[in-house]
Amino acid sequence: MSLGRLNPGDEGEPFSMTILALRLTARSNGVSILHGDLSRRLWGGVWPGLAENEVPTGSVTNGVHLRTWLAPELSDLYEAMKSPDEWTGSLEGTERIRAVDEAPARDLWDRHERLRAELVHWVRARLASQLSRQNAGPAEVSRAVEALDPKILTIGFARRFAEYKRATLLLRDPERLIRLVNDPNRPVQFIFAGKAHPSDNGGKELLRYLVELSRRDGLRGRIVVLEEYDIGVARRMVQGVDVWLNTPRRPMEASGTSGMKAVANGAIHVGTLDGWWDEAYRAGLGWAIGDRRNYEDPNHQDQLESTSLYDLLERELVPIFYDRDASGLPQGWIARMRASMGGLMPIFNTDRMVSEYLTRYYEPSARDFRSLSAESFGPTREVAAWVAHVQDEWSKVQVLRVDGVSETVAAGVELNMEAEVLLGGLSPDEVDVHLAYGLLDGDGVLTAPALTLLEHQGSASDGTRRFGVRGVRGERSGRHGYAVRVTPRHPRLPVPFPLGLVRWSD
Repeated sequence: MSLGRLNPGDEGEPFSMTILALRLTARSNGVSILHGDLSRRLWGGVWPGLAENEVPTGSVTNGVHLRTWLAPELSDLYEAMKSPDEWTGSLEGTERIRAVDEAPARDLWDRHERLRAELVHWVRARLASQLSRQNAGPAEVSRAVEALDPKILTIGFARRFAEYKRATLLLRDPERLIRLVNDPNRPVQFIFAGKAHPSDNGGKELLRYLVELSRRDGLRGRIVVLEEYDIGVARRMVQGVDVWLNTPRRPMEASGTSGMKAVANGAIHVGTLDGWWDEAYRAGLGWAIGDRRNYEDPNHQDQLESTSLYDLLERELVPIFYDRDASGLPQGWIARMRASMGGLMPIFNTDRMVSEYLTRYYEPSARDFRSLSAESFGPTREVAAWVAHVQDEWSKVQVLRVDGVSETVAAGVELNMEAEVLLGGLSPDEVDVHLAYGLLDGDGVLTAPALTLLEHQGSASDGTRRFGVRGVRGERSGRHGYAVRVTPRHPRLPVPFPLGLVRWSD
């Protein structure tokens, strides 16, 4: 099918289901803000002639169903903070934020510690069963009941083992890791769980290396790798760990949701600035590994971010966790728990997500369908005839001349411009004419231009149409670029920039 290719006439180009879907849909979105940005860059060729920031792909960031993942101990705590008639049945409202803020620190921390202890005891039993299935000796099976410690800082990592998720980012310096987990005053332990796709040899190799390292002297009992990862394992882990670790190689993660589930249960999120965490992170709500740079050399990126993670753990995260007041409470850590739960749960949940889909995608699509299907689909036939007409006439469309725009302007100076355009057999109300105007980069390229719609101002005897605008302002001083663009327009078309037809001035 030609619709599945960027160049429909090139039979040698591979067919793409993504391109086909984008061409046959009126609306598309990524599943996080960063994913939307990346999608516009990756698939901008489906809309040739548009600037990247104009590609009509939006974003709705994923969310999690909090009632499914929230530990009963915390749900009970929130219920206890309000009268029954005050509870609306929604875990995403302002009442929940107040419950997090008002819950006594001792009560919140004791519940969290119980959940961690329950996780440790559950992991021990599961690990013993796992070793028995592997025909491990009695001594090794018996050691499973001594794995982990219910009182120490526990970090969880659970997801599909794909190479870009970098489950072994923390393992690049085993000696430093051994010192970290065995610190006599501030020890740390890790629980890993996950599966690799049967065809993903790289992911399976990561998992094999992790299992081998967990059996190394100095790490045995402080690093546990669980098999048969499923929803039950995930629920136990997100409810019981102190820290949720997420280390994808930016910008490979579309969104991710496991961290949202952990945050709802009081875990602190630590991750690279990718997927949902890129938009969610701010100081006090968790920690970021590295920065927002993209690297050409993935090994160099991994090394830098591994070092950043070690530094973060040793210098900041671990000390805050073990800094206790006279009553034995880690007040700094509890403050971060409150900030994270109250600041992130009301946003990264399915109530917000579904509401966004409804108002931004589903309802507009439903209105379009009702409009186009009215009168036995008469409007649809009208639009189809118009499309054929525009395609026949588009080769005649030209921007002949642009006047009144300067390449060098001072900020705030107003400009008046006019363009002469040939439309062939199209009328002025069948097109949009825009001025694209903005600063040039070092290579003389106009990036992320501001767009101003031009008004039809009349026709010449030779059939030329005049479009113009007054009062265009340069927001910043400097060397500017400009161009005029013509695109077809029909009031019933639900798709922006329809038909892939764009004509630019020279």
